[in-house]
Amino acid sequence: MGKQNWVFLALLAGGLSLSGRALASDPFQYIPAAKAAADVADSAKGPATKIYFSHDNFQGLMSGRSKSGQAELHMHWNDYITVVSGVATLTVGGSGVNMKEVSPGELRGDRIEGGKTVTLHPGDIVTIPAGMPHWMQLAPGMKFLYSVSKTRE
Repeated sequence: MGKQNWVFLALLAGGLSLSGRALASDPFQYIPAAKAAADVADSAKGPATKIYFSHDNFQGLMSGRSKSGQAELHMHWNDYITVVSGVATLTVGGSGVNMKEVSPGELRGDRIEGGKTVTLHPGDIVTIPAGMPHWMQLAPGMKFLYSVSKTRE
């Protein structure tokens, strides 16, 4: 399956309600891969994110990174990630170090200790349940593009 199809499928999946149906008020959306990549190309200062749709119980977005992020924990959101391009190291589980609440139910910290680490490649799909710490790291000079569909717990 081509890169364009992965982006479209990931964004489409994020636009479904918990019952598996789009809301009647949702317009049809098609975001070509080139546009999605361009929307998040400026990631020099940290993750660049473009939210394409957002409802009370789900969101669909594209993110681009050019450097490692902080450890994160979303108390009420499940993340479904599809890697579009680049390689990153993802650590999940374990314990977040120096975690602080940055907004209601959203925590950030320095790192994770004792978690499971995997290397992410284009086409990989990851599910991170609400309440699970996670931390994405990139090698210097690496760019990483991924689609995220979120559902509220």
